[in-house]
Amino acid sequence: MDVRKRVEKNVVTEYVASDGTVFGNEYYCKKHELELAQTDARDAVEKMPHFEVRPPLDDIDMDYTCYKVKDKNELENIKLAHFEADCTANDFEVSDYPAYVIAEYNDEGYGSIWSFDEIVSAARNWISSMYSRMQEAESELQH
Repeated sequence: MDVRKRVEKNVVTEYVASDGTVFGNEYYCKKHELELAQTDARDAVEKMPHFEVRPPLDDIDMDYTCYKVKDKNELENIKLAHFEADCTANDFEVSDYPAYVIAEYNDEGYGSIWSFDEIVSAARNWISSMYSRMQEAESELQH
């Protein structure tokens, strides 16, 4: 009888997240890291100067928060905290810091970011349009 010894190597790939959590799958590791980043972003955003706003005739399914953003990093934290990766709000940029922005978002992670100037301009245009339409309606009623 021959007795042989055989050494086998079993290579196992592990994915280690930044917090030390180990995964056997790259997808779940990346998903976990995104969740960690979102939690960090939400914590950072909560510490930023902000207040909740309710525009007139607003969409009741949306939340609106006004933030004073001092730099690009803070803007990126707002995007990460409130919006899914495929949301167009992620395309929003600020040309001059510090700036006030209003984040409009829902529970599913979709919505928009507006500069304060855009909100003021849209409100003025809406008021002007409403005033013109009321004048037209009044004029039609008098004839």
